Amino acid sequence: MHSPVIWCKQHLFRKQIVLFFLIFIGYGKTNAQYINANLYDLKKYHFGYVFGPDICNLKIKNSPDFLQNDSIKSVNYIGGLQGFHLGAIADLRLGKSFNLRLMFTISFAYRSMNYVFVNPKTPTIAKMESTYLNLPLLVKYKSDLHVNWRYYLLAGPQYSYDLSSQKNTRRSVSEPIVALKPNGLNYVLGFGWDIYYPYFKFSPEIRLVQAVNNMLVKDKYIYSQALSAVYPRFIVLSITFE
Repeated sequence: MHSPVIWCKQHLFRKQIVLFFLIFIGYGKTNAQYINANLYDLKKYHFGYVFGPDICNLKIKNSPDFLQNDSIKSVNYIGGLQGFHLGAIADLRLGKSFNLRLMFTISFAYRSMNYVFVNPKTPTIAKMESTYLNLPLLVKYKSDLHVNWRYYLLAGPQYSYDLSSQKNTRRSVSEPIVALKPNGLNYVLGFGWDIYYPYFKFSPEIRLVQAVNNMLVKDKYIYSQALSAVYPRFIVLSITFE
């Protein structure tokens, strides 16, 4: 059973997601008379900013040592805790339907692993906190304009550097830490909705960010020895203004 603090964080995060989609839908129905696409889409380049909540997750693989170890019963990722990101956008027009988008964001993520031991039977929580500098380079494909809005797709690579990596942090059996490498390479897939206003463009957006390299830092303690690989994963809910 989750603690009251974890339940409270999950409840607040669900409210953030509901608010995000209310904004997503509501802004598309407001001020629909404004048709200002040419102000943005015909420029060779333009800039903007982005912010929003993140759903943090981990893809984990157990090691052969886990199957042979009779002191540990299970290892599970505790999901549902939120992160947050904010940053800047530089957008280059490649043609009528394609743009090249470079983003620079900083994101904060909180994750934890639940270890259940045979003795003692009380679960042990290994916390994982990260502060990422992210540099995604994305190709944006845009649909045709419908009055004052259009849909778009995003895809491309992303480099991430964890400023809070615990790779060199002192750890022991009594200090459960699962450390991750600071340098990560990810692929990004996403979609969004450009809505045009007289003086700016507003875009709700959802992106999947998946690590392609194993980020686990192995050490001599059971917390990392029970694992063979850890791949961070994020569902990024963004609001952009350009």
